[in-house]
Amino acid sequence: MAKAVFDPKRDLDPYVFFSSRICHDLNNMITGAQGAISLLEFKVDDLPEGAIDDDLRRLQRSVDQFNALSRRLEAIFLQADSQQKIPFDLNQLVAIRVKKTQSESHPISYLGEPFFSRFKVELLQDALEEAIKNAREAQPNGGKIDITLRVEARDSHSVAVLEIADQGVGVPAEYLTRIFEPFRSHVKRGNMVGLGLSMIGSAMAAHEGRLELESEPGKGSTLRMEFPD
Repeated sequence: MAKAVFDPKRDLDPYVFFSSRICHDLNNMITGAQGAISLLEFKVDDLPEGAIDDDLRRLQRSVDQFNALSRRLEAIFLQADSQQKIPFDLNQLVAIRVKKTQSESHPISYLGEPFFSRFKVELLQDALEEAIKNAREAQPNGGKIDITLRVEARDSHSVAVLEIADQGVGVPAEYLTRIFEPFRSHVKRGNMVGLGLSMIGSAMAAHEGRLELESEPGKGSTLRMEFPD
C-alpha cells in the first residue's frame, strides 16, 4: 500500500498569495453579478409572468457556486489562523460528526477513546466532514466507512491518531505524490475542484499535526490524522 504525507510548506504555503488574489477578484465579481440579478428581478414586472424565471434561477445558482468556492478558498488559505483553540475532547467532536453524517448507503462505524487538548473546533468539524465526504465519494455504489481514534504514547508526549478508512476505488500510485496539492483530484465527477484534502491539510497544519494518506487501487484508502497533545 502506497503512502503520501502532507507537507504544509510544499502543499499549502505557495498557494496562499495566489488564493488571496483569487478570492478578492471573485468576491468583486460576485457582488457585481448579485447586483445585476437583483436589478433584473426588480424589472421582471415589465415582462410576461415567468418569462425569465428559469434564466434567473440559473444565474443565481452560478453566483452561489462561485460564492461557495470563494468561501472555501478563504477557509483553507486565509482563515485557519484566525480561529481560537479551546479545550475540547477530540473523541466527543468525532462522535458528534459521525452521528450527523451517518447514511444508509455509507454506514459509519466508530471506535474512539478520550483525548483532551486544545482544538480549533469549527475548523476540525469542517475537516472531518470533508474526510467523510471523500470516503463516500470513493465508494460511489455505497460501502462502509471505519473510523477509529486511539491515543499513543510517544517519547514524552501523547498523540491522538484518527483514521478514516474506506473500501473504495483507491488512488493510483502515480497520483499520490501530488495528492495534497490544491485543485488536483484523480476523480473527475460533478463540480469537484480538488480542494477537499487541502482543507483537511490546512486544519492539520493549524494544529501542528501530521496528515497521511495510504491507498491501494481497488482496495481502498486510509486517511490518518495525528494530533499532538
